[in-house]
Amino acid sequence: NMFLSLLPTSILAFSYLFWFHAEIPEAFGLNNLFAVSLLYLSYLFLTDKSSKYLYLLAFICGVSLTHHQTILFLFPGIGLMLLKHFKFIFLHPKRLLTSLLAFFAGFFPYLYVPIAAHQNPVISWDSATNLTNFIHLVLRKDYGFAPSVVNEVPIAVKLIHVKSFLSSILTNFSSQIIILMVFSAGVLLKRTMWFFFGLTLCFILTGPFFMYYAAGLTGIPVGMGIIERFYVLPSVILMFYVPFGLTSLHSFLQKRFSRPAYGYALLAYFLIIPILLLIYNFPKTDLSRTKIGNTLA
Repeated sequence: NMFLSLLPTSILAFSYLFWFHAEIPEAFGLNNLFAVSLLYLSYLFLTDKSSKYLYLLAFICGVSLTHHQTILFLFPGIGLMLLKHFKFIFLHPKRLLTSLLAFFAGFFPYLYVPIAAHQNPVISWDSATNLTNFIHLVLRKDYGFAPSVVNEVPIAVKLIHVKSFLSSILTNFSSQIIILMVFSAGVLLKRTMWFFFGLTLCFILTGPFFMYYAAGLTGIPVGMGIIERFYVLPSVILMFYVPFGLTSLHSFLQKRFSRPAYGYALLAYFLIIPILLLIYNFPKTDLSRTKIGNTLA
């Protein structure tokens, strides 16, 4: 249904964080693409139980790991979804082996790194010309995978970051969409339990858990801006609930009215939200006068 498809994607597209990170050269735009692809393929495999979706899901899992490590927080939720078809995957040796091969095939882009490093480029991150440096690069040890224990960030500060994240969800989408998400979650639980629990686990791990886990001792705008980038991924995950609620409302309205147009007319109320988001967020995401790139160049 084109209308019910465009409505939630428009809400996501015009939300501030998604829009902003779609137009700046950062990691999170591509990370969103991987997240959407993984969740969509997980849903297709859950409903169709087709080997082609399983193999493609395994391959994209591998490719996504060559990009940004936050994608790892989706894997437990995806793994939970796969448990529905445990026998189909794990009690079929050929299918399991093919899935593993597809997963490791996703790592092939990394082969470029040592090849390029051996050409003695002007800039060679970690000089990955040997196995030790290559592993150091792949594991992103320059950044550190997790906050160090010695940071000793107080629990009270961590909870402030969690609260800030939850507040941003309301700010980015509006109370109407939050209510719709809650309703949609209930519909999804009733319709596709495995996808509900997998999706919810993905949101918890990338959202509240990650904000608590990765919280640092920072309260300045620049520091909060850095943390704000990680709000995008759980926001994308949340939008996966919405279509289930919309389709449920649409079916309900179709039964109550003799003409389909009446049902769509009532659902069109939600069009106010992406329109208002477009008007409100355009000035904040208009980077046409930003000169920082010229200055740095």
